[in-house]
Amino acid sequence: MPQTIMVLDDDQDISLLICALLAEEGYTTTAPTWAITDLDLPRESVPDLIILLNKDVTTLAIIEQLKAQPDLAAIPLIVCTGAVKEVAELKGRLTTSGVRVVLKPFDIDDLLLNVSEMITAAS
Repeated sequence: MPQTIMVLDDDQDISLLICALLAEEGYTTTAPTWAITDLDLPRESVPDLIILLNKDVTTLAIIEQLKAQPDLAAIPLIVCTGAVKEVAELKGRLTTSGVRVVLKPFDIDDLLLNVSEMITAAS
């Protein structure tokens, strides 16, 4: 059964692009059409991995919200962000929470490698 990956971004076009790339690799994907800060939504299914793409430091607040929800807390999370300083300051906490960071701009092959490693580690 293919692994399911939820892609969260405040830009739906980017989410759909990442989903298309992941689908080519054999993953099942979902890109909810709700605002990225609205995490109190019904979920059709709990994904095997979440990829969070965001443009600014609010990403860190969203990580905390995701990890605070019982049905999402244990799901591996990859964060793609350009918030280098903030990530460096929180590196230990992110690692302890099972969050992997891919700094922007990133190479798609690097993202796919991280996805593969996180899915394998979670299996």
